[in-house]
Amino acid sequence: MFPRSRRFGRHHLTYLDESSTHEVEGVCGALLMIRAEALRQIGLMDERLFMYGDDLDWCFRAKAAGWKVYYYPKAVVTHYKSASSKKRSSRMIYWWYRATWMVYKKSLAPQYNHVTNGIVFVGMYSMLGVSLFVNLLRSAKALPSRK
Repeated sequence: MFPRSRRFGRHHLTYLDESSTHEVEGVCGALLMIRAEALRQIGLMDERLFMYGDDLDWCFRAKAAGWKVYYYPKAVVTHYKSASSKKRSSRMIYWWYRATWMVYKKSLAPQYNHVTNGIVFVGMYSMLGVSLFVNLLRSAKALPSRK
């Protein structure tokens, strides 16, 4: 709603000047330049994070190890978002929410109490249920009607 607001534009960082370099929490793995030394220290991406969240998890681990993560506007790549998962299968929806929970649990949950983490868990898996239901309705709408 308010993309230039620090509060409301925080998730996608829409308040930042996209033509300037900024330190950020994480970047998309579609173009992730990593120093060899950092890779040796932190390791590869977590293979348990199937397709989603592996890049964010890696960035969180890099920051925890003392490295910085930057958005650098002069590095340009065309990333067809969701091209590898255009078809919204129930399995892909499930894996997105599962990976999101796993990244949260590994990197963010330790700084919150059990009540807060429980609320986040219930919220995430409630949204999983809603997403699966909406996707089911979408699939039903796409089917031709029988006469």
